Parts: sequence; structure tokens; C-alpha cells
Amino acid sequence: MKIKILIAALFAGGIIFGLNSCEDDNTNVNRPLMTALVDGSTWRCPEPNARVSENQIIVYGTSAEGQTIQLTVFAGEKGVYTLNAANMHEGKLIPNTSAYATIYSTSYNDGGSGQVRISSINEDDRTISGSFNFRAYKESDAGNKTVTNGEFTKVPYKYINTVDTTQIYNMLTASIDDTDFVATSVVSVLSEGIIEIKGTRSDSFQSITLFIPEEQTTGIFNIDPINGPIMANYQSSLSPMPATVGSCTIAEHDTETNIIRGTFFYNVDNDGETIELQNGYFEVQYVEDIP
Repeated sequence: MKIKILIAALFAGGIIFGLNSCEDDNTNVNRPLMTALVDGSTWRCPEPNARVSENQIIVYGTSAEGQTIQLTVFAGEKGVYTLNAANMHEGKLIPNTSAYATIYSTSYNDGGSGQVRISSINEDDRTISGSFNFRAYKESDAGNKTVTNGEFTKVPYKYINTVDTTQIYNMLTASIDDTDFVATSVVSVLSEGIIEIKGTRSDSFQSITLFIPEEQTTGIFNIDPINGPIMANYQSSLSPMPATVGSCTIAEHDTETNIIRGTFFYNVDNDGETIELQNGYFEVQYVEDIP
């Protein structure tokens, strides 16, 4: 009799355990996830994010070890996109988040290549899914990283409205140490050969400023406080902090209409503490300063 009771109890427990397992599996299915192999080692981000507009998709995530993968596609719909310097679609790997982290990009070398498949953009729950792989190079030498078996599932995205270029609406957004920054005021002026784009939040002292040479064409460029060609700063109090290292991708620069669009990321040093500005996006129509 005791044996029968024990068997019944174990059977019931198995059912309960099985139900709980199923419940956990279903819960996991609905959670966002981004995974890959970096040079054969497992890379995993349980909290990836994305931004989608009519002409750009950015999917990004950082692992527990501090490695960041960012995918940028200059299109706003499902499809398969080749990553290389020629078409500007980009796969990027940042091995760590220190101020002078080495950046690997598919756009830094002719050998850079890869593919992103955007398989789903769910407008109801604002999530995006797909797969990716790429080989990215350092800008300074031939060192490279290979990212394979990449997948992103049900990644939540924020939609950024883009408008007709004849009616451009100045905007600048970013994430600062994983906190969203949306400028409530954006001023862009061309003066002495430099386009200064400054986005400010009216409810704080925060501002982001980019300094882009007037003749800068489309492409991917360093943000460097000494060698440029692009410089930047971030201000959260009385004094602006210059960018220590970063990158800016200019997707469009029409010198006839003075319209410029692009993405950026960079770090600043705040008394020995690194502040990370990631997933920046700007689109402005600058005016020429009249002396």
C-alpha cells in the first residue's frame, strides 16, 4: 500500500514538474534574447534592444562579460542584407566597454563581410527577430573577429518617426548608460566649416553635441578628440565632457539642402568614470551662420 502511495505521489509530482517546465518554456519563448558565437565562444545577451525607422534598423546587445554586438541596416523592412563597407550595412563588435576599447567592424576593412536576415517586425507587440553572421576587422590592423550562429528573437524596438526630407524635423536620440535620451531641442549650425549639432533636454542640464566637418561625406568615421575627423561632447552639469573614443556613421549628407543623417556612439570620461553614449541617431537640416 505504501509503495502504491509513493508511486502515485511521484507520478503527481512529475506531472506538476512537467507543467512547471512547460510554463517556464513558454515564458522563455516570449522573452527577448540575442545569442551568437564569437570566435567559437558563446555570446549571450538576455536584454537586447532595437530601434526601427522607415530607413534604418539597429539591433544591439551587451553580454554579461561586456561584449557588445550592434547590427545596423539602412532599410526599414524585412529582408536579407549584406554587411560590408560598400553598402554601409554594418556588423560591429566591441569587446569591452572601457574608454579605449578596440572596435571591430565589417566596414573597417575590405575583408569585412556578413549577412543580417530581418525575418520578423511585429508591429503589434513592437518586437523584431532575425539572424546574423559577420567577420569584422579592427581599423588599425588586420586583427579580426568572426561572429557566427547569431540570432535575435522578440527584441523590443522603439520606432523613430522619419519624415520627408523636404520637411525635415530636427531630432537627436541616444542611450546614456542604458538610459534613454531624447532631445527636446536640437540646434544645428554650420560655422567656419564645422556643422555643430546640439541636442538638449529641457528637463535637465543634459546635452549631446557633435562637431562634423562641412565636407564630410557618407561613411563611417572616428570620433576622436585629437585627430577627428568628428568630435563630440556630453554635458550633464556645468562643464561639457569631450568624447574620448567613438564612431559616427553618416548615412546621408546633402550639401544642397543642408540635410544630414546618421548614427553614433562614444564614451566620455567623468573624473575617472566612463559614461557610455550608445545607439545615437540624428537627422537635422542645419543653417549657415552669418557673421
